[in-house]
Amino acid sequence: MSDINDTSPFGVPGEVLNEKDMDAPTGLLNMECFIRLAADIQKIRATEKTRIIYIFFNIENFRVIHAESGLYGSDHILRVMGNCIQRYFPNSLAAHYIGEYFVVMTEQEDVEETIRILHDTMWSQTGDTHVEIKAGLYVLQNTTIPPVIACEYAKTADESIRNEYDCIFCYYDVMMDDTLKRRDYIVRHIDSAIKKKHLIVYYQPIICGGTQHICGAEALARWDDPEYGFMVPNEFIVTLENARLIAKLDFYIIELVCRDYWRLKGQTEYLFSVSVNLSRIDFEQHNVLKRIEKIRTQYKVPREYLKLEIT
Repeated sequence: MSDINDTSPFGVPGEVLNEKDMDAPTGLLNMECFIRLAADIQKIRATEKTRIIYIFFNIENFRVIHAESGLYGSDHILRVMGNCIQRYFPNSLAAHYIGEYFVVMTEQEDVEETIRILHDTMWSQTGDTHVEIKAGLYVLQNTTIPPVIACEYAKTADESIRNEYDCIFCYYDVMMDDTLKRRDYIVRHIDSAIKKKHLIVYYQPIICGGTQHICGAEALARWDDPEYGFMVPNEFIVTLENARLIAKLDFYIIELVCRDYWRLKGQTEYLFSVSVNLSRIDFEQHNVLKRIEKIRTQYKVPREYLKLEIT
């Protein structure tokens, strides 16, 4: 594997980046490498008086671009955005977050003006598409804050100005804390939720159109939390995806489904196939089929019983 750089941005000692650390479509870091390096940088800066800012970029009209111009057009936009970030934040840590989202960790002093320039460049370099860029900023208050949470703070700031066409960027404010506290809680408690069985699976019947009979089911995750109560997927799935922890949930739900099959197979003849959701992020981090096969064989579940849906 060939080396990309002798040293990483910010001069993290001993770091040599290679192809597995990079996001091919954009030329930036992938998120796993970004989080690792950001944590190293924060440790180095712990005793220094320096101003670190996390920036969360969003290509606001990306979904429209993808619908109108297809994969080629949207991939081109991602490459242009990656090039612009490298150009305007040359000594910063930058990564492709997921989809139309990017993150930057920087010590630049002219951040606001740089964001304006990047915004105008993207607008002018994308032809008739006229890409609209938004940015959320979080000034790191404490170097012990995990980079994942710092990114969430910046993301929350970005979300607060979605569809506000006269506003390009916004700083995180403590008034946004309620949303972030819940996201932080989810990230910090996913392991204990699995261990203590706070995560449960519900089965939604699938009805065949011709016969109107049940012909299968979809496995849906629910989180019954002692502090926040009953949480639906929209409250925790996106947060776990952003934190790159979604595989913990996905594989656990598959195990619950297989465990239910093993428990019920001797009690009834009517066992339908079950659809389970997998995040595409799972495939970036794990040998998904190998993990599922191990769980399936442990509970003696037929392959045809599990239907996999990639989200």
